[in-house]
Amino acid sequence: MYKILGAFSIASATVAYILSRSKLIDAEGMLDRQESEYKDSFAIPFAQKDTKVDVLKLVQAFYTSPLFKLERFIIKIIADVKTSDEQIKKSNFNVGDEVLIWKVVNRTQDEVLLHWSYKGFEGSTWFKVNNGELKFGSGLPIKVGFVSTALHQIYSRLLLFGAKRNLNK
Repeated sequence: MYKILGAFSIASATVAYILSRSKLIDAEGMLDRQESEYKDSFAIPFAQKDTKVDVLKLVQAFYTSPLFKLERFIIKIIADVKTSDEQIKKSNFNVGDEVLIWKVVNRTQDEVLLHWSYKGFEGSTWFKVNNGELKFGSGLPIKVGFVSTALHQIYSRLLLFGAKRNLNK
């Protein structure tokens, strides 16, 4: 069901290669920065029957998916930042647009790159739609332990699956 496009340290050369093929990451370097210690990227097939899925629909489906609503609730409590499904669906996710703690730093027709930060913690989030696949990646400028990595990868796959289900509604 899921194709792992990259993993953290063992396959960092593979991740760097895959992420370097992204126009946005080449332009901004947010996910492929030298100081990034953790990078991942996941893909899930998406059969586009009657609907053409673009990256905007993917990002909107991701941020309005049921599982991500839990994360939005936690962010609301911790960072005192909130947003609604309606606000997310109205956003075009253009460069400079902000959603919760994320800011769009670059965008092309098939990719969106966001940077997030909160009280000294930061990272990057990447979305791409291409060749019948939905892609989602993360980058953190810190070393992540094995347990944290495993939990993050499970959570990321569930988020991507939730976005796919949300697209099919």
